Amino acid sequence: MVKKILSGNEAIAYGAAESGISVIAGYPGLPSTGIIEAADKFENIYCEWSSNEKVAMDVAIGASIAGSRVMVTMKDLGLNVAADPFFGVVGTKINGALIIVVCDDSGREQGDDMNDARHFAYMGEVPLLEPASVQEAKSFVHVAVELSETYCVPVIIRMTAIVTHSQEIVNTDEEYSEKQHSAFRSLYAAKTIASTVASFPQNSKLRKSTEQYYYDWKQRYKDLSIYTENTKLNNYEYKDKSIGFIGSGVSILHAAEAFANASIFKLGMTNPLPEKKIREFCNNVSKVYIVEESHPILEEKIKAMGVDVTGSELFKRKTAPFYITPTNIYEAINNVDLMPIKHKFMLPMQLPANCPGCPHSFLFESLKELGIKVMGDSGCYALNLYPPANSMEMFLCMGSSVNMAHGIEKSFGKSNCVAVMGDGVFYHSGINGILNLIYNNGTSTVIIADNDCIAMTGGQNTLASKCSIEKLCEAIGINRIKIIDPYDMEDMKKTILDEIEVDEPSIIISRHPCIQKVKMKSHNYFYIDKEQCKGCLKCTQVGCLAIAQKNGKMSINKQLCVGCGLCLEVCKCTAIKKGSM
Repeated sequence: MVKKILSGNEAIAYGAAESGISVIAGYPGLPSTGIIEAADKFENIYCEWSSNEKVAMDVAIGASIAGSRVMVTMKDLGLNVAADPFFGVVGTKINGALIIVVCDDSGREQGDDMNDARHFAYMGEVPLLEPASVQEAKSFVHVAVELSETYCVPVIIRMTAIVTHSQEIVNTDEEYSEKQHSAFRSLYAAKTIASTVASFPQNSKLRKSTEQYYYDWKQRYKDLSIYTENTKLNNYEYKDKSIGFIGSGVSILHAAEAFANASIFKLGMTNPLPEKKIREFCNNVSKVYIVEESHPILEEKIKAMGVDVTGSELFKRKTAPFYITPTNIYEAINNVDLMPIKHKFMLPMQLPANCPGCPHSFLFESLKELGIKVMGDSGCYALNLYPPANSMEMFLCMGSSVNMAHGIEKSFGKSNCVAVMGDGVFYHSGINGILNLIYNNGTSTVIIADNDCIAMTGGQNTLASKCSIEKLCEAIGINRIKIIDPYDMEDMKKTILDEIEVDEPSIIISRHPCIQKVKMKSHNYFYIDKEQCKGCLKCTQVGCLAIAQKNGKMSINKQLCVGCGLCLEVCKCTAIKKGSM
């Protein structure tokens, strides 16, 4: 054994390597991105960033059917995209182990904390493992592989943001490699059924082949229910029997920390639930609390068993930075307030914003000045939905912008509205919307914010190196394609006004590299001449993190300023001046 300091994501990658997983596919999305980045360092694992999560799931399923042990990774929203193949494969015989790692971002500020991957496991009736620590993240991959190949079923490992980003000293074994389950070379493939319309004589070869393909999924779930009652992944410890906690992941560790003498039932496998064990635990403990992040799924399942437990009425769902913690568990149960007043205001909530100098800021400031309504998409530019930028009407999910803009047009006719998507989104699921726009005679203007990477998840490459955005748009039938540099705001505003007037679909590619990927070469910075500043606060409306108001005066942080000049563009009282480092 070799001890290493690993994050939760790195531990998953080590678990994959040790378990003989040879193919990992996924799509970048925090907090799951680090898994593939870590796994790509192992020579025996083929890793790929697929064009979206559905494609990644399809790739993994294909590799599994071929006999490889495989893993597919994604964030919580990704499983929504991959739901179609997921629900197809849960009712299909697989071959090599198929492990689905989903990282829920419970408690996040931006939009999608409503998602909870556990719902998919229950709907698909597949095993669900929930690591509570980094060491468990690695070891649970071994368990998942064994479960998948023993019961011929995909297995979901649900990580949460705290576990993915935590670091621990972990035992690793780089010499270890599991042997594939011997029963998994006898898969009967559906393609051997030669005809879609056939009669089935009692002793026919075709009938026997079809019977061989049949799989008793109900029996599989019954077998898994026996397994979950006996596995060490689910265990309890009695201490003070007047109070007890049931939970999974990091939440149950917080409960154990808050109430060191309480009885604790830690669930590592939460689907199927070990109902007999849970009843036994609850029968022996006077008051049982359920602690869980996000939706009250465990609570609802346990209450449906007729067991009296307490959960969501005490532990309300909150957003970051108000995750479930030992302190708020203790406070909720004892109805006390332990946190001193001075600490309650030490970490003021700050809405996320684009980096200083971000090309998206120039684009959205131009759209705001023009008074154009924006249907947005998921990406860095979605931060312009929030104050102080306030320059986006709405965003839903990857690829939704062009479809929403098209819906507005078909409802009210040609309007002062554009769709904005990123280059990553364009390749992920935006092309379908543009095709739909062309086919249904839409005339919307689509702005593709091309910053040469998937910036919000760490700057991973898009497909642009092998597939040009403009050439692809031209190939599918777009006649009007304009390429602009968002730093040239006058040209950008003129181009946008021209394109929204035309009576056909058009594409504007706002192209400038991500400020984090390609640092600006300028050594200039900007400062505010306090004598000339009239306090109009116009400069604060661009959402630049380098601009701040202190003691009633505006200032620009020289260390954060990258010299992009956006503030100079919007200042009407010529109070912003250029300096040189």
